[in-house]
Amino acid sequence: MAEAGWYQDPHNPAQQRYWDGETWTEHTHVPAPFQATQGDPAAYRAGYQPVAGADGTINDVGEWFSRSFRTVFANAGPLIVLSIITTLGIILPYGAFFAGLGFGELFTEPEILDDPNWSPDFDAGLLAAAGLLFLLYIVVSTVITLAQLYILHRGHAGGKASLGEAVGAGLRRFPRFLGWVLVILVAIIVMFTVPALLAAVLGEDGWVVGLLFLLYIPLSIWLAIRLSMFPVAAAVAPSGTNVMSQSFRMTSGHALAIFGRLLLLFLIIMVGGWVVSFFGLFLVGIPLSFAAESGGDVDFGTGEFVGLGLYFVVQMLVSFLLTLALYSGLAGIYADLDGPAD
Repeated sequence: MAEAGWYQDPHNPAQQRYWDGETWTEHTHVPAPFQATQGDPAAYRAGYQPVAGADGTINDVGEWFSRSFRTVFANAGPLIVLSIITTLGIILPYGAFFAGLGFGELFTEPEILDDPNWSPDFDAGLLAAAGLLFLLYIVVSTVITLAQLYILHRGHAGGKASLGEAVGAGLRRFPRFLGWVLVILVAIIVMFTVPALLAAVLGEDGWVVGLLFLLYIPLSIWLAIRLSMFPVAAAVAPSGTNVMSQSFRMTSGHALAIFGRLLLLFLIIMVGGWVVSFFGLFLVGIPLSFAAESGGDVDFGTGEFVGLGLYFVVQMLVSFLLTLALYSGLAGIYADLDGPAD
């Protein structure tokens, strides 16, 4: 660990930032002429401890895991605001879609379902508007994801990023991210079109196609690992960086370590989702089932509405936490591997 002092700012090489011996502070200055003090490179990873006897670049699983969650909590304010915007943003396209299908009047006149002559009245204009709103939502949610990755990477590096700074970075990086995503989608389409064409040519010799699909399973896992740093690189790497090749370079020689860490996070996300669903089943699903089986009316009082509201709030917060923990885990690995960042 480097001693306290002024070192080159990992986010802005043109200035120096004060390292207090444990983490980066908010104190910066621009020396004239600028001469960065060369310190321990580990300091630039804000206190990350390399694994003793390992390659010295990827942290111990326990440290990486705990820091993934600590970084989320340390930057909870802007991260939660962005997550809420993403959640609320989906209401408009879905609302327009259901209204376009003619189901909007069910919210104001639910008794209309008892009319055997009722049928939904489609609105092509609203459906087209819903399609445009979905596209806009995809753009907005992608920019927000890039902004969250920017905040989390900055947090892993020992700094802070404001909400405006992160959103600005997300907007600037969106075209680059979109371009590479389209390249990946084309590659995936080609990858799965080949077996389909072989199936049409070979006919009864379909075992060849089946074997090819089996080979695609480890290939897909390998590609997912090698591309795992792509989202973070797209969010934080300087302009002009080939983020795809950067991800391949950074993951070279670390595939098993990265796979194990991401698998751990995915398992925790799955278990967390099951726990929340189980909670909702006992809070809402079982009472409704008993009411339905007994032939009685489902009477929701104040207590039931409060319980239902509590369930949705808990579900939303847990979903935010688990998603952000995954993003933070990726950003932490990127920081461990000293990925380039503005």
